[in-house]
Amino acid sequence: MSAQPKLVSMSEPMAPLVGIAEVARLLAVSTITIRRKVAQGELRCVRLTPGGPMRFDVRDIEKVVAAHKS
Repeated sequence: MSAQPKLVSMSEPMAPLVGIAEVARLLAVSTITIRRKVAQGELRCVRLTPGGPMRFDVRDIEKVVAAHKS
């Protein structure tokens, strides 16, 4: 089961997007773990083109980090 794509309103300011390797580094896990979390719906990703590379909103990653610190 794949995660639903994230729709972004053009009126919202865009946050920086980071790649899967950067997310894995920030969370101190493997890229395979990141892909698994996306597939399970635990982490949202953005694909700029169909089947393109996964990109992640920095704000979503910051929320994951904050949740694990508390």
